[in-house]
Amino acid sequence: MVLICEGLQLYQFSEIIGKVKSYEHRAMQLAEVVTAAQAGDKEAFDQLVIQFQDMAYASAYAITGDSQLAQDAAQEAFLDAYQNLAQLRQPAAFPGWFSRLVFGRSHRL
Repeated sequence: MVLICEGLQLYQFSEIIGKVKSYEHRAMQLAEVVTAAQAGDKEAFDQLVIQFQDMAYASAYAITGDSQLAQDAAQEAFLDAYQNLAQLRQPAAFPGWFSRLVFGRSHRL
C-alpha cells in the first residue's frame, strides 16, 4: 500500500488513480456531449447549458458588475456557442472556447 500526502489528507495510490480516471471520464463525457451537440442533438446542447450556465453568469457578472447585463451576456454567449459550435475542432476544448465567448460578450455590453 502506497500513501500519498495531499495537504492533511493521506490517499492510497489506488484512490488517486480512481480520481484521475474519474476526471478523464468526465472529460470524455463532455467531449461526447459536445460532439452530439455539434451533430444537432438539442438535448446535448441543453446539457451544456445546464453544466455551464453558472460559470457563464459568474464570469459575466465579474466583468460587468451588473446582474442584468451578466444574464444578457451569458445568454448571448450561449446563442453564439449554438450558432458556431460546428467551428469548434476539439470538443474537449469547449470550456475554454465558451469562456472566451462569455468574456467577449461581457465586454461588449
